[in-house]
Amino acid sequence: MGVKIDMGNVKISGSARLLNNASIRENEDTVISMNGVEILENAAVLENLNIEPFLKELQTAVNKTDVNSPEYNSMKQIVESRDKNKDTIVKMIAKHIGTFSQGVLENVLAAYISRGW
Repeated sequence: MGVKIDMGNVKISGSARLLNNASIRENEDTVISMNGVEILENAAVLENLNIEPFLKELQTAVNKTDVNSPEYNSMKQIVESRDKNKDTIVKMIAKHIGTFSQGVLENVLAAYISRGW
């Protein structure tokens, strides 16, 4: 049994909060698709993400990703942004998800969320 969250072409605005306290556990078939998402105004996505463990997992995935892959550079920029504030990194992640609706980062994020972050 899988969990699929498909939020294609959604505009998140105002003071909306999305997936901020999400917890999906013990499920290897989690898919989060956010193709074409726009985050505007004071809206927040993945607000309570503990970023460092996620970045470590993403670094491992980046190391295994073909450098010619379309999403490689985007993921590498995210991993190299450890010194930036969390909000900036989360915005970079959201932008990546909007650009690459299904890919390596989404798989890492889904696995991270499924463990209950």
